[in-house]
Amino acid sequence: MDTTSNRMDKERQAVIVGVGRYTQSQRVEVKDCKTPVGMQVEAAMRAARDAGFTGREHRLLNDIVAVGTPGMFLEQRWLGQFKQMPFKSFSGSVALALGAKPHPWHLFRAYPGGNSPQYLVSHFAEMLSKGELPQGPILIGGVEENSAFDRAVRSGKKEILVQNGWADTPEDIAKLTEPVMVNTLQQPPVEGPYRSILASQFYHTGNPPALYLYPLFENAYAHSLGRTAEEHLPYIADLFSRFSVVAAAQAEHSWYPYERTKEWLVEPTKENYIIGYPYRKWMCARDEVDQSSAVLMMSWAEALRRGISEDNLVFLHGSGDAVDENILALRYRLDKSPSMQVAYNEAFRSAGLGKHADETKVALFDIYSCFPIAVEHACDCVRMDPRTCDVSRMTQTGGLPYHGGPGSNYSGHGLCALVEKLRLDRFRGTYGVLGANGGWLTEHSVGVYSTKPPSRTYMRRDMSEYKDEYAFPLEKFAWAPNGIAKIITWTVRFKRKLNEPETGVIVGEMLDDSKRFCANTKKGDIRSCEWLLGQDRIGEYVLVHTDTSQKVTFGKRFFHVVTFEALPHPGKKVPRSKV
Repeated sequence: MDTTSNRMDKERQAVIVGVGRYTQSQRVEVKDCKTPVGMQVEAAMRAARDAGFTGREHRLLNDIVAVGTPGMFLEQRWLGQFKQMPFKSFSGSVALALGAKPHPWHLFRAYPGGNSPQYLVSHFAEMLSKGELPQGPILIGGVEENSAFDRAVRSGKKEILVQNGWADTPEDIAKLTEPVMVNTLQQPPVEGPYRSILASQFYHTGNPPALYLYPLFENAYAHSLGRTAEEHLPYIADLFSRFSVVAAAQAEHSWYPYERTKEWLVEPTKENYIIGYPYRKWMCARDEVDQSSAVLMMSWAEALRRGISEDNLVFLHGSGDAVDENILALRYRLDKSPSMQVAYNEAFRSAGLGKHADETKVALFDIYSCFPIAVEHACDCVRMDPRTCDVSRMTQTGGLPYHGGPGSNYSGHGLCALVEKLRLDRFRGTYGVLGANGGWLTEHSVGVYSTKPPSRTYMRRDMSEYKDEYAFPLEKFAWAPNGIAKIITWTVRFKRKLNEPETGVIVGEMLDDSKRFCANTKKGDIRSCEWLLGQDRIGEYVLVHTDTSQKVTFGKRFFHVVTFEALPHPGKKVPRSKV
């Protein structure tokens, strides 16, 4: 039941008052680079100036009552090199650096996931609507400084990062408490069979898994359109070529501000090698960036008390969240994202824009764009044709491959760009939508924004009130499949820089019991890889084998190796009745 109030309470209505983003030049030597906390402070200072506090930034930032930051890819890099995490609480470290003193209960960290920035905005807006936060500025922001980190490691000078204060000092750690974790619903239990399945999934795609999981969605989507992967390739190349034009026009913010032609993106080269078919390198998100962003939010009443110009105010009208099954083999469908559709529908409904997402009611989007399929699915959700839509409606930054994909924080940059655009005279009073995606099309958070005040106070429904079922039960998973199976989707992992197929990857369904599984080709089985690449193989049949003599460990657990190969007569379908 919708319990949203029909009246407006300015003390409880969230509004964005300032945004700031910072891209550190690639030409800056590592020893001169800002620290991660320093980068976040820089973005926060810019947001304060954007709110109208030029020269008086600290008057606003010292009063911060809550901080929310996404988890960082940098943290995992740091852990790998230094065997410990760099921050006890990045949110707390940022607050200390700003001279702010929020209550420890109001220092939040979102579990790593690309939906985190929008999730944090919705989370804080919900707390405001319920009176669970003191009045004052709220900082939502994140950082990735992977380029400088990687340069330091490659040059053998990683210790300079410690010396320059990239991590918490013992004195800082003593002042900090662990942050409050949010956005963790999608995470499996630490122990149990769930983790084994995820481990198996990782093994059968490759590392990092996103580079090889998203092509599985892309090829299923192409099949649903009646195209082979090869026939679909020019469409996605054209889409991301247009995204690159937007990034190229924003050299101040984009990490790779260069236009890429459709033909250049299609052609596999040393610079643009195939990763997981059909994706080339420059169709994939890039996380080796040094970028930070910050959003300052507070109640509408607080903004008025602080004298912030009404021209600055951008209101959150509605939001939606959804979490899909993390085990790809168990999802009902791989050619579309029902969970993403649910998140978009709820955001539009809660904003008063109808029960179903509809692009005709919105002027601007910033659609999460880690890979082409994320954009295509989002366009389907709002009934927008990505082939013909003006690219300036789909992205305000140019997307993750060209603007740069700063880990879980990309949508923080997208939101900054969206807010700046909505304030322009041309778009004032219209709606803008931020669509944020995390995991492997797993977590979705959508927000609807406008300079026009909402007619009623924002309220956020619990996800359980509108979520749907997206996946088969665990019993549907084949732990040790053997026999004939049907291909549901596929990709081929290529050797880097050589454009040679290396490993075939499939999600399949066993014919004898209809159970699902993930599998890859045996090492050196190029025949099966070439067979997959020959034409659209979805719906065709392969021979699957589980080798119980081989165990691959994952933490404290292990799993058996599952492989597949093309049948003796490649291309010939096997009727169920004859298997």
